[in-house]
Amino acid sequence: MSLAPIIALLNPRDQTHDISRRVSKGLTGYRIVTTEEVLTEVLNDFGARTVLSRGRHQAGGADAGGPFD
Repeated sequence: MSLAPIIALLNPRDQTHDISRRVSKGLTGYRIVTTEEVLTEVLNDFGARTVLSRGRHQAGGADAGGPFD
């Protein structure tokens, strides 16, 4: 599995989140295969969002949202 569907599935603010959820529910009985590299990129993506969010919050920005901004 590639990066985009995983991000969409985990991020409720992603524009393809609902589609990813419907597709994933239809995959019962299938084994999902991905790589360490893809999982690393998923973690990097969410980690970068959290760091950016913390920076806005600490700077007193009006948008101090969560890791899915």
